[in-house]
Amino acid sequence: MKKIYSFAFAMLSFAGLQAQSLNVAHADRKMDYQEFQGRDNGAASASRDIIWSDDFSNAGNWIIAHDGTFNSDFEIGTGLVSDGQYGTPAILSTTAANGYAMYNSDGFGNQAGVAYEQAHITTANPIDLSAYSNLVLAFETQYRRFTDEQTYVIISTDGTFPTLDDPTLDVSTLPGVYKVWEDGELTTSVSPGNPTTRNFNISEIAGGASQVWVRLQFTGIWGYAWYIDDISISEQFAHDAKLFAPYVSSVAGSGLEYSRITQLQVPAEMNVGCYVKNEGYEPMTNVEVNIDLGGNVYTQTQVELLPGDTMFVDGLIAAASDFGVHNLSYSVISDQSATDGNANNNSGSRYYEVTVSDYSMDGIGVHPTGTGVYSSLGTNSFTDNADELMLFTYYEILEPATVINVNIQLTTTTVAGGDIFVQVHLGDDILVNDIIDNPLGSSDIYTVTEADVAAGFVTIPLTDPLLLDIGGYCVSAMLFSNGNASDIRVLDDLTVSQPGGASLIYLPTDGTIYSNGNAFAIRMGFDGTINVQETAQLDGVNVFPNPSSNGIVNIVTNKGENLSVEVFDSVGALVDTKRFYMNTTLDVSSLAKGVYTVRVNSTNASSTKMVTIQ
Repeated sequence: MKKIYSFAFAMLSFAGLQAQSLNVAHADRKMDYQEFQGRDNGAASASRDIIWSDDFSNAGNWIIAHDGTFNSDFEIGTGLVSDGQYGTPAILSTTAANGYAMYNSDGFGNQAGVAYEQAHITTANPIDLSAYSNLVLAFETQYRRFTDEQTYVIISTDGTFPTLDDPTLDVSTLPGVYKVWEDGELTTSVSPGNPTTRNFNISEIAGGASQVWVRLQFTGIWGYAWYIDDISISEQFAHDAKLFAPYVSSVAGSGLEYSRITQLQVPAEMNVGCYVKNEGYEPMTNVEVNIDLGGNVYTQTQVELLPGDTMFVDGLIAAASDFGVHNLSYSVISDQSATDGNANNNSGSRYYEVTVSDYSMDGIGVHPTGTGVYSSLGTNSFTDNADELMLFTYYEILEPATVINVNIQLTTTTVAGGDIFVQVHLGDDILVNDIIDNPLGSSDIYTVTEADVAAGFVTIPLTDPLLLDIGGYCVSAMLFSNGNASDIRVLDDLTVSQPGGASLIYLPTDGTIYSNGNAFAIRMGFDGTINVQETAQLDGVNVFPNPSSNGIVNIVTNKGENLSVEVFDSVGALVDTKRFYMNTTLDVSSLAKGVYTVRVNSTNASSTKMVTIQ
């Protein structure tokens, strides 16, 4: 049995969220196509020696069949596309032009759920692998999982195969049966990439065998689609250390990764980690993982990592708390690094930004250009939920802070005229008790304008500043589209996988909270004074209009004295300053659109406001 070696420190208090997440249902409603991109998907190295391969240009190389009573089968050919209600684009594989396999579960419409679909394709002729002991099977795929299904690779040395008629079946004791995707590896309804390459060490059953058959099987009820192409069996590398799933979290033990963290919410230490798997057939010795955050390095070592085993890396590193974007670099080395067969999978990276006032789970604008993967949800995502659909994002508050507004990132397909109502809730009310009507604070109803759609966001102030104590909270956006006449869609950041309770939806048609969403771009805006030197509050200051559509901001006070004003951007950089007497007007039209902190100072007091420039 393969092992996962864990060196985790004692997890802290956020285990509660993980438990709460289990109480949140997965939505049983299908969704339009969404795709993860730009990820390490385990692609096989070109330097491996290929023993056998098939590009699906000849359907006769495969036997198409199914078990059970539901009549559905794979297809092999060119130009095949899922034609179901929720189509999945065709695979963009290396040799897609000459053919591929497709199982179009969505097109069969098995919604009644009486019988499981058990479709499979099997090599028509056995493969002779008697001269090889260490083997890797790989193929390119495009796939989306719904809720009640499983995909398998099955290797047989006698031409017989087990019955796989239940997707919940424990296959760990079945020789030669491999799940294509492990539990928790996929996001419901989202493709992990088109294409993605999957690799399987089949040495234990196929090594040295003179006859080997390969089967790929789908077992489920009304899924989406599964495409397969360019399958091969290669010699396994002797040494191959694969580093994957790097993470950085400000809330130790939670799995939550906030991409923007206000300076007050940055802990003294960040929780960092990753996994390293020995994908070679020889043991690796003195395996060392280094995680570098601004010159501070967390190191974890293991004397030996056996073939097929996984090393879990988890620890604490001194946090970088200066304003701006911080990069973490992850790398693995060992005594066998010089002979590592695939050096391309030995490293990884993560990013977070320290800000004056923005707290966000999404990393839109933080992820390096070209690496972010974004989708959206909104009033036209679910039938009969055009109005009062609610989207939630979870926030853990580490130090007391005052929320004054909520920023929501919109898609360009949002239509002006819809309304948004913002609320802040206790985390337990949403995650545990399904209570949506007991908010701690809220906004007025805000009508989305053409300028908002053009800017790509709205910033909605709460009716009163809300002081949050240490603990967990959910920020919600209730959406109204006038019966889909003015649809609102909110961006969802898919780049970094988040725990199930991190972003949620409430469907008014059935009154249920679901775990749809990964990292909705629903951002907390804090009072910027939390990051500046404490001074007395300067009363009687009015800053308007807010938002400003032309970059003109008026400052009116009741102070008959000399004052100064400072304008800070989202990372705390001073971008404008001015001295004035009692009242003044700022022209900040040259600044980029966004949320700014405006601080008005007297000799011994100050007043800070958040202003949105559209």
